[in-house]
Amino acid sequence: MRNRNIWIAGASLWALSTAPGWAQSAPEAGAAQADMGDTIVVTARRREENLQDVPVAITALSAAALESRGIERSDDLQFSVPSLRIAPQISATTPNFIIRGQGRPLFSGALPSVVTYFADVPLPQDGSIVPLFDLSSVQVLKGPQGTLFGRNTTGGAILLSPTQPDLDKVEGYVEAGAGNYDAYTLAGAVNVPVVPGKLAIRAAGELARRDGFVRNLGGGANLGNRHTDSVRVSVLARPTDTLQNLFIFDWTNIDENGAAVVPTAVFTDGAGNPLGNAATAANRPYFFGGTLADDIRLQLDQVKAAGVMVANPSIDDGYVRGKVWGIVNTTSLDIGAITLKNIFGYRKATIYNRFDIDGLPVALNDQINADGAFPQVAIDAFSNEFQIAGTLFDKQLEFVLGAFYLNEGPTGESGTQALQFYRTGSAAPVVQNIYIRNKSKALFGQATYHFRGALEGLNLTAGYRRTWDEREFCVMQQVASRGPDACAGITRGTKFDAPSYTLSIDYKLSDEILLYGAHRRGYRGGGVNTNVPVGLIEGIYRPEVVNDYEGGVKTNWAFGGVRGHFNFAYYRANISDFQASSVVALPLPGGGTLNSSIVANAAKAHTEGFEAELVVIPVRGLTLSANYDHFNGAFDEFVGPSNFPVGSLLDFKFNTPNDTLNLNASYQMDLPSGWGETLGFTVNYYWRGDTLISTAASVPNAITTEPSFDTVDLRLDWKRVADTGLDLSLFVRNVGDTRYRTGMSSSAAAFTLATSYYGEPRTYGLKLRYAF
Repeated sequence: MRNRNIWIAGASLWALSTAPGWAQSAPEAGAAQADMGDTIVVTARRREENLQDVPVAITALSAAALESRGIERSDDLQFSVPSLRIAPQISATTPNFIIRGQGRPLFSGALPSVVTYFADVPLPQDGSIVPLFDLSSVQVLKGPQGTLFGRNTTGGAILLSPTQPDLDKVEGYVEAGAGNYDAYTLAGAVNVPVVPGKLAIRAAGELARRDGFVRNLGGGANLGNRHTDSVRVSVLARPTDTLQNLFIFDWTNIDENGAAVVPTAVFTDGAGNPLGNAATAANRPYFFGGTLADDIRLQLDQVKAAGVMVANPSIDDGYVRGKVWGIVNTTSLDIGAITLKNIFGYRKATIYNRFDIDGLPVALNDQINADGAFPQVAIDAFSNEFQIAGTLFDKQLEFVLGAFYLNEGPTGESGTQALQFYRTGSAAPVVQNIYIRNKSKALFGQATYHFRGALEGLNLTAGYRRTWDEREFCVMQQVASRGPDACAGITRGTKFDAPSYTLSIDYKLSDEILLYGAHRRGYRGGGVNTNVPVGLIEGIYRPEVVNDYEGGVKTNWAFGGVRGHFNFAYYRANISDFQASSVVALPLPGGGTLNSSIVANAAKAHTEGFEAELVVIPVRGLTLSANYDHFNGAFDEFVGPSNFPVGSLLDFKFNTPNDTLNLNASYQMDLPSGWGETLGFTVNYYWRGDTLISTAASVPNAITTEPSFDTVDLRLDWKRVADTGLDLSLFVRNVGDTRYRTGMSSSAAAFTLATSYYGEPRTYGLKLRYAF
């Protein structure tokens, strides 16, 4: 399969490089230049700068790049950003971004180390989905960003920038698409200047549908489908030349069948006996029943005989349903060399889950939530950031000062109720209500000094942030669900405060070459394992601290008629008080146990690697790009509590591949009169090395590592078909229909059965777009 995809990618690249053009031309400020980065404006330092002038590793994708690469959901980003991996979740409503080995433990209350920002507002830790339609850009900032983006960004930050209203033009588009798996989409936007030059409104929306690709043998709907409706309304007011206000409202409704969970194997020891605390005498019928009705191994064999991406869940009417919405209000006042800005944000998420985590007919691990009586997630978040930015000494010093506040917590009853090893006559399933409130306050400042005279081209940047975090945890385990009001007297809390800082130096050897070095410190707040009995393990886990070092070069170059750029960055991050998570069987007050996640400070660790990016425009109209990422990570010292379930972590591996590669080619030509405006062809090749997708024991199964795989995507764009206002796009994703796993259930060890999440198979279709 890999060789076939390499052949497809090579043939496509050869065809692009040798294709005869009617009138080959590179867009003056379009996709080619955007891919080169010389016209991409980024806001990594909370001000607008050229991508190639910022001393930090960034991948920025313009609106044109998002379209040509077919990026529609958060998961799609990893195929264009090699250092980024998105670990699967039970629900796509909370994507788990991993950058340079830094991610988020699942289902444990731990904070993420990579935070998504929408219009400069941090999204909450749950329900952080934002559809990627009608965006002006996506920026992936790599490494600790804790000085200017203070929400625990020890791994990086994802900046989503929606398209702002235009004060002067009436414009918009309507787009419809269709494809296999009965997929169809409908999207559009309209921009109206209500008062030209002063007030404008932009309204955009998207409807997306697609059947699931994991076959359901039980007769229910297939898993892994798409069903979302989204609306976004933006209002831009500029009453004077110095005052501006941007208001954004967005709303998304999700109604899907659940994640693409596939039962894969039973973890066994060398003698073939099931591992883990699931294979006990009390659960004996599940592993030694000897009949298809009871023995998990027999059921698993039957499911696997039906195909690769197949499940037979006991819950045939599973779902993920939810509503996520938010408000952003940004006010800016320009008073000469100083700009005052206030960014207010509000997010709310309510998500109901009912699904079969094991994918087998028995109730081994089925989340029922009283058949939808209460949600799994019900939270909201208020945030406000005030900035003072400007320049001094004839623009020789650029600075930003600010204050930040966040209050995130439950809005009502929410929890998890699961049937675990459930049989007729079993005790009623216990409900676990978890309520967490996060409060964060911070003061920060950063400045860049531009030297002149003999040191012209030398720039020094220093930034500092002090953050005060307060976290409250309440966990209740009982037969009946209870709301947050019942937490009185049992809530446990903890407070932390810590500094983050940035020091960097960069030197422009010329207008085309930038050398830089940076040292950054970031931290991720700690928390409380309130569901852990006293004496079993540490209840409070401390903040995780990351000290990062990065050096690199950014270049633009031209030789003859060939243009391009080359960027290279090397990094190393030293991690202290690493927050490790594990699933353990916790005793219940009335007897028995409940499998639950806990977090502990387990080790000192380090990560290191390098990233290289090359863009070449060999002829007019053709852009070739290559991105390569190499990663290494290891635990240097185990310092966790003696009873920590995973034991020594010295041999533990990060769930990040050692090597990833992305090749992309885009060819665009002008068309003769009567044919249309341009014809463009894009091929995207992605390869990922062996990747650890679970930390559960797997001897002798060896299934916790997914072997290397590759995918190829193709796209054809015909602009202004036959000189009309209509654009036509044809696409094929995962041309070779590669079957690859993206992750495994975090509770696999506790239940002995391993379940896997699969990436999407081959999909194809077309889109029609009319712009006005």
